Amino acid sequence: MFFHHLFHNGSRCLAGKTRLRLHDKSMSNYRDGKLLNLFPAVATDRAGNVYIAWIDGANFHLYYAFSTDQGRKWSAPVKVNSGPAVTNEFDWAQGGSAGTLALAWYATRKTAQGGSDGMPNYLHDPTGAAAFPWFGYAALITGANTATPDIAQALRATDDERREGE
Repeated sequence: MFFHHLFHNGSRCLAGKTRLRLHDKSMSNYRDGKLLNLFPAVATDRAGNVYIAWIDGANFHLYYAFSTDQGRKWSAPVKVNSGPAVTNEFDWAQGGSAGTLALAWYATRKTAQGGSDGMPNYLHDPTGAAAFPWFGYAALITGANTATPDIAQALRATDDERREGE
C-alpha cells in the first residue's frame, strides 16, 4: 500500500502555511491488501501521533495504522469493523487526546462481488438497492497508538436515517 509521508519542517510546504510536506511512502507490512478509498482518512492526535485509515478493496474491511514518528515508520494494520459492519465505505478520522482516534463510516450487513460497486444503484434499481441498507457506524479507539488498542464500535443510525444502494 502506498500513501503520503507527513512531517513538519520549515522548508518547502504544502499550501504555504500548513508546514506539512507530502512524500510517497510504502507500507511494507501491508503487502497483501488493496487500498480502496475515494477520500483518504488521515488524522493526528494531540501528542502528534499520525493515523491513516482505509477500506481494503479485497475484503472491504476498515483498517487503520499509526505512526509515532511523523510517518517515517508505521504500525501493522489494525482491523476496526466487526459484527454487522460487513461491507464498509467512506471512512472519516479524527484524533483526540494522546492515543485516541475516532473513526466514522458507512457499512452494510450485505456483501456483493466487487463490494459496493457490485450492489444495485438506487437510481437504476430502487427495489434492488433497498435490499442493501447502509448505516452509519463509529468507533472510539483508545490506545490507538499501541499494539493493543481498545476498539468500541457503535451503530450510529436508525432505519429512518440509512441510505440505500450505492
